[in-house]
Amino acid sequence: MKNLLDEIRQLRSQLLSRIELLEDDVEVLMKENMEFSKYFYCFERDVNARIDRLDAKLSRLHKNEGQKGSKDTYQEGKEAS
Repeated sequence: MKNLLDEIRQLRSQLLSRIELLEDDVEVLMKENMEFSKYFYCFERDVNARIDRLDAKLSRLHKNEGQKGSKDTYQEGKEAS
């Protein structure tokens, strides 16, 4: 019976050691996850800002092309008169 109790104590000790190691691993993984989350948040913010700038630029280009086309059409009509 004493051997069985000693064996149970030894198993308990081993399990507690493994649990501590796993807790340390979880802590490291959580820190890494937080760092990656920060990185991806900044990356997404930068990409969205660039998309917004490109979208604004395209809008201005389309607006300018429309104005130029109207001006050319007006001048062609004036010349034909």
